[in-house]
Amino acid sequence: MAPAAVGARRPLVLFALRAVVLAAFGVYLIALYRGTPWLNDPTTVGTDASNYYAAAQRLNDGHPLYHLSAGDLEVPMGPPFANIPLVSPPPIAVAWRPIQLLPRDAAIYSWWAAMVAAIVVTVVWLTGLGSVTLTLGTGLLITELAITGLSANINAVLTGLLCLVWLAYRANRAPVVGVVVAAAVALKVMPIVLVVWLVAGRRWADLRWFLGAGIVIGLVSLAGAGLANHLDWLSVARSTGTEGLAPWSLPGMLGGIGLGPAVLPLVMPATLLAGSGLILVLRDRPGAGFSIAVVTMVLANPAIHDGSFALLLPALMPVARPMLRPATGPVVES
Repeated sequence: MAPAAVGARRPLVLFALRAVVLAAFGVYLIALYRGTPWLNDPTTVGTDASNYYAAAQRLNDGHPLYHLSAGDLEVPMGPPFANIPLVSPPPIAVAWRPIQLLPRDAAIYSWWAAMVAAIVVTVVWLTGLGSVTLTLGTGLLITELAITGLSANINAVLTGLLCLVWLAYRANRAPVVGVVVAAAVALKVMPIVLVVWLVAGRRWADLRWFLGAGIVIGLVSLAGAGLANHLDWLSVARSTGTEGLAPWSLPGMLGGIGLGPAVLPLVMPATLLAGSGLILVLRDRPGAGFSIAVVTMVLANPAIHDGSFALLLPALMPVARPMLRPATGPVVES
């Protein structure tokens, strides 16, 4: 077949692939909602949205954030993993404080609707970028994307934000890169690996924006949650990284296949060190470094759950045809 004919057919093939992925995502999202009790009622005690609401209530009532007090809303806990009422750092609870002033059901359903909308917009956006690789990747992660949205976890927003980081990086939009990375770190901590990527690439303007935004977010968080709760979270982070390993986490899976308990605590630090080392080695290949940073961020998370794997999708951004052209030089599909 002539090259011109192949080129003419490519948009049709991509359009068909995009249509199939979007249709499959929509069907799966509806089926999962209708058939999974813990996903079709976000007001159920123990869901992410309910836990966020409960955390904000503790702050609004002046109670400790990482311990339950008399009168606090119920948060199911079962050691060793879920031995605390919140595993996220304080900023997510601070952000929820004004939302918690609404009636519980209204607050939770509003958040749930926003998270579902965020994941739908992300899927439509990414499949619309014109990349076969990214469209196929979205299709492969349909389950994780749907669970992330319906569970109302903040990862529904974070997935799209991390994709935005790469596009902003390619376009030399330092304020966007720095602010978004700072927000991601404040919400989930593990995106701190992206800071290693920025340092490796000597992106000093991006890092200045990151530090500035981080200071602002930190001050707001301190004002909204207090110093004591931030110090408590440091203890939470230590215990989660050594004792409260989720079954879906890398050491959790390795332990399930027989890796000894003496070695398991070393898995997370080794993953972070290996990922950071690769990023530094690939400092002249920012696309590969970004992908490794995203994968490392996911694998080194001790509190990972099945929906968390949606965060792997941004790792495909460097091999996708970018929406935004870089400030200098032609756009190439790496």
